[in-house]
Amino acid sequence: MSSKGSAPKIVSRRTGGTATKTGSDAGKQSGSVSARSLFNAQGSQVTPKSTVTNATRNISPQSSRFTKLILEPRGILINNTNSIVPSAFSHFSTGQPEDDKTINYKSIAGLSGAHIWVTLNNNTIKDIAAKYKEMRGQNLYEEEFATLAKEQFLHSERRSRARAERMLQLRIPPLLDEALAQETDWTWDIRLDCAYWLSLKGFNTKYRFQIQNATYIRNSITCPYFTVEFKRDGEPDNVAVRQVCAAGSLALFNRYSLYTSARKVNLTLANNISNVRHYTLTLVGHKFVFWVIQPTCDESRKWTGCEMKRLFGADCTDEYAVRELGDWINEIHRWGLSQHGPTCERDIKTILRTSGVRTSDVHEAIPR
Repeated sequence: MSSKGSAPKIVSRRTGGTATKTGSDAGKQSGSVSARSLFNAQGSQVTPKSTVTNATRNISPQSSRFTKLILEPRGILINNTNSIVPSAFSHFSTGQPEDDKTINYKSIAGLSGAHIWVTLNNNTIKDIAAKYKEMRGQNLYEEEFATLAKEQFLHSERRSRARAERMLQLRIPPLLDEALAQETDWTWDIRLDCAYWLSLKGFNTKYRFQIQNATYIRNSITCPYFTVEFKRDGEPDNVAVRQVCAAGSLALFNRYSLYTSARKVNLTLANNISNVRHYTLTLVGHKFVFWVIQPTCDESRKWTGCEMKRLFGADCTDEYAVRELGDWINEIHRWGLSQHGPTCERDIKTILRTSGVRTSDVHEAIPR
């Protein structure tokens, strides 16, 4: 398989009326050096209404009971403690440019085909901060803030038509404590404002159709790595936090399941889950917070839940914060395409080979 070209994708949602769908669609090119690529990202459109629904409307992230009824019985924790993380570069152990110089991500091996990168200069940073200052306190709809963020930070190449699918076939994180669980029919029908996934384009067409037997796919995308949730200025940020936590834990549990399935059939795979993680971003009006979700496991590496930790937050009316927002998004994409993608690919191939499917040896040496 060739991994020379990555592509971010876009998911859309219809607003108003009854059913709102999300899922996957195609979009943008991001990637390395060739025409075909495994890696894509997808982002969705925004609606002013709730993006997580329940068949019976009994419980949703808008409810203050959501954490107790849905998250805690599954060992899903939210750690809202302010962390001291100097920069996105220190978090990902990548080199920070001197004198605030812009990194040319397209010149980095494996990323040359991507068009998702945030490019900022002093003038655009001042303009963006000024726009957020103007919007602050005006009680604007969620779409107003989402539109600005998508234009400036959350890039995706739109195709001639968009598709909307709901994420209903992902594996739901299991209940760990039946005693904590109470009767609720929430279906984990999660409709994301924006999510970045990996594309299946880089897989050989001779076995691409087999990938659905190894992990969840939807419209040629799989293994999401970055989720974004918007809320209007003045709304409680804990609603957005609960929503991305639910969506991110769902994505993470499926990534973890892929890893454990691969290791069951190949015990030589590294017993290291450091790259089994998921990043989220909450944008509530002019304020933003980045989070990382990682699994918690017992000594045998069995899933015991996960924890979403706060990484960095700031206010987009501040020019320094605007630059930080761009850096964090770029570095998450760099990790998604250069670390998350290859390890997902390796786990998928490991599972397929066990059943006799012939695959290439690309990324076999990628460490976890």
